[in-house]
Amino acid sequence: MCRAARIYGYFVPPKTWCPMVSQRLMVQASYSDLMVVAHIITGANPTLLRGDLEDLTLTLQDDTVCLTSNEVYLDSLLECIKAILSVSPEINSISSQLFKIIITVDGLSNGADLQKATQEAIEVLAKNQNITAEQLYKKELGPLLKTMKLECEEWTNNSFRVSIFTKLLIRAGSVLGHYPDLVMSIFHQVLNRENQAVEAEMKLKLFLTLSRLLLDLKNTLDSKNEFKSLALKIVTDLIIPAIKWQGGRKAEAVRIAATSSLYSVFQSGSISPKDLWSTPLSSKLIPSMNRLLEDDSIRARLFTVQTYQFVFEQGRVLIPMDYLVKICEVLMKRLDDVNDEVRMACLKTLESVLHCLPPGGANAQLEHYMQGVYSKLLLHMDDSNEQIRNAALGK
Repeated sequence: MCRAARIYGYFVPPKTWCPMVSQRLMVQASYSDLMVVAHIITGANPTLLRGDLEDLTLTLQDDTVCLTSNEVYLDSLLECIKAILSVSPEINSISSQLFKIIITVDGLSNGADLQKATQEAIEVLAKNQNITAEQLYKKELGPLLKTMKLECEEWTNNSFRVSIFTKLLIRAGSVLGHYPDLVMSIFHQVLNRENQAVEAEMKLKLFLTLSRLLLDLKNTLDSKNEFKSLALKIVTDLIIPAIKWQGGRKAEAVRIAATSSLYSVFQSGSISPKDLWSTPLSSKLIPSMNRLLEDDSIRARLFTVQTYQFVFEQGRVLIPMDYLVKICEVLMKRLDDVNDEVRMACLKTLESVLHCLPPGGANAQLEHYMQGVYSKLLLHMDDSNEQIRNAALGK
């Protein structure tokens, strides 16, 4: 069949078969249909095909044709794109459509081989235009994100677009630094919805992606040093609402992912101590973090303790004494946590409090607090866990 399709493509002009192929695919495309089309394209005369490529790629990139989770089908769709790239060196006019199809296959596929094949196709698409893959992403990413911004209000848990969007952000890498406002506007539109029960899975996927980007900020959203102005808005509008306690396992998963994002924000240094302690942010964020230290989830507690370590190390003497004492009081309770990893993190974080002590000597409130700290640490110097004992002793 494949050989016959190539012969058909060689002898029958594209003006004849392109309309029939497009009609067939738009009605009910199958993976075998796409494989036949790929071989027809391979056998076609490149000069004759050139005039019909735009219509053909518009068909292939249509939602009815390319949005599916079927791996075999996606593989056949990618074969069509590879066939176009192999027979047509002049693809500038259809580059956007080809790029969209390739990132769609990448975003919806789970197989490592198919995902590797999509990255190879991106390289070929870029090479055909005498540019690098990074330059191709820079060229195509902005328009594609603008289209996604218009569509994202309709995204749901089952939307294929969510998977495509999150995978695209990971693949784009440092190119995201050219579009941080656009990227974050999509996060804001989706994550600020009210119906959290329905959209918990989607929010979880987006927060996990956001956390991953924030953790490697200099190589993603902040590669052009244009991101820091957005960090406060991320914390106030996205993270704080998401870390409020809600019942249910899905809500807990979202809360953990949001706490991970908060950790990534402070780990990256995106929020300066002045931004935190000289604005209303501290009065909203710190009480929420203190409540997280009592959360049922071990990971939520651990992320919060580790985030406080960054807060102490970065804020130092700028941290108001009443906030410092209150935070430490809650942290001290975590020394009795059921999880030893949380306990170890608490000891390291409490050690960072030394950075925050005023240089001119302690006041009465701080002296009273420090007495309680030393008393608590003495108890843990005789802990049954050797690691805890050593950490309490400062070894």
